[in-house]
Amino acid sequence: MEATLLTFKIILDIKGNLISDLGGLPIKDVDKVFKNENDAYVIKKIINEGTLKLKGIHKYLEDEVNAIKYVE
Repeated sequence: MEATLLTFKIILDIKGNLISDLGGLPIKDVDKVFKNENDAYVIKKIINEGTLKLKGIHKYLEDEVNAIKYVE
């Protein structure tokens, strides 16, 4: 069995736009998928912490792309 907890994609579209997409299992659905209380707690922690870190990466990349646009 396998579950996708978090996804993070960086996409370059045909117009040259850089897009990041953060997704995964919603926290509200963890208890529905993971019946064991301890497992659900760990999964929620992973999703919360991972989301925080990935949002930081998103912000960093956004700032870098904006800086490049201003230099050009």
